[in-house]
Amino acid sequence: AGLLSAVAFMVLLVASLVYERQSELTDAGARAELLARVLEDHASRSIDTVAVSLAVLGETMLAEGGGRDFGQALGQTLAAQPLLRSVAVLDQQGQVLVSTTPGDVGRRIDPARLGPLPAAGRDALGPFTQGRSLAVLERSAVPDAPRGVGFVPLVRCVEGRGRSLLVVGLVNPDAVANHQEQTVQGLR
Repeated sequence: AGLLSAVAFMVLLVASLVYERQSELTDAGARAELLARVLEDHASRSIDTVAVSLAVLGETMLAEGGGRDFGQALGQTLAAQPLLRSVAVLDQQGQVLVSTTPGDVGRRIDPARLGPLPAAGRDALGPFTQGRSLAVLERSAVPDAPRGVGFVPLVRCVEGRGRSLLVVGLVNPDAVANHQEQTVQGLR
């Protein structure tokens, strides 16, 4: 009888531990799913915010015709958007008209290397590109950054006053990764 009681107790103990472990795994899975949704939402909202900023810049450029003061507007946008590495305005042939990276102004890049160009009034997110600035998109350019360091171009096409321009924001994927790492830091 004592042996039977001990075996029954052990079976109940193991069953209880298995149940608790399963419950803990289910809760951990639900928390992980919630965290993944939060991180995805943050990344999406950040890209959407950058897209809105690019749209405003493009419309302002068309309305005001560009000029020196427009470089200041680009700088303010860059300062307000920690996700961006750089901002530039190009014509449809790839000539960089104005940029927050002074060395890019006047360069002619290959617009096809930005990814599929959007229709007027639309945005398009291009492929990851190794490098730090638009200079790496020149036809014969070599990446100017170590492997893994780069940007993702977010392109906005704006048209008006007989002009068609590309407003390009170089999204820094490391900024998204850093936010995600800080968010999950300390979690099991």
